[in-house]
Amino acid sequence: MSKWKLDMAVRIRMTAVAVSLAAAAVPLWAQSSCAEVRALVAITKAKSPDALSRVKASGKVGYRADLIHAFRAFQLEPSSRAAADHLLRLTPSNEVQQTIVMTLGDSLCDAESMLEMKALSRVRDGLSVQLAAAVLLTPQHMPLYIAYSKMAAPDPHSDYAMRMARVCHRAHDAFVDALDTLPPEDRQFIAQHVIEPATCKAIALPEAER
Repeated sequence: MSKWKLDMAVRIRMTAVAVSLAAAAVPLWAQSSCAEVRALVAITKAKSPDALSRVKASGKVGYRADLIHAFRAFQLEPSSRAAADHLLRLTPSNEVQQTIVMTLGDSLCDAESMLEMKALSRVRDGLSVQLAAAVLLTPQHMPLYIAYSKMAAPDPHSDYAMRMARVCHRAHDAFVDALDTLPPEDRQFIAQHVIEPATCKAIALPEAER
């Protein structure tokens, strides 16, 4: 096994431990009612911005609900810089928020149906796509977008690095400039384990692409 693959494997194990600790430290939907889960599913099914506003106004609040709402709002208005800005501002910034993202699609209450789990899993699996599109509309958030790759990319199922490579190709100057604003240790990790900045080649590939 090459050194970078060994380092990546260590990072993945460390991330898994951190996620487990975060899950133990905070109450997640497994400790909540299925009515709250259904309120989240209703957000994902809103067919228009007006419908989305009505659903959110009568539904659950909190980081999970805010993220799903922002995700769906940008899906419904993919050319809206305001929607892009809102979604990027909700990019997970710590392990607790990353745990919330990673557990979307899990069984979050005793009576949750497979269809409900599938609806929420589409948010988890589609977040990398939506964040990539959003940052191209609002490049001022490029440092935040790149920094998140340290949490997202080590997941062996994540395609975040592949999506980020496309952003790098399309906005290379802004990408490199944003990377240079990060702390040296972050730049080093990203360049060694996530993406090659000069060529925009993704390093951290999901298992299906290896």
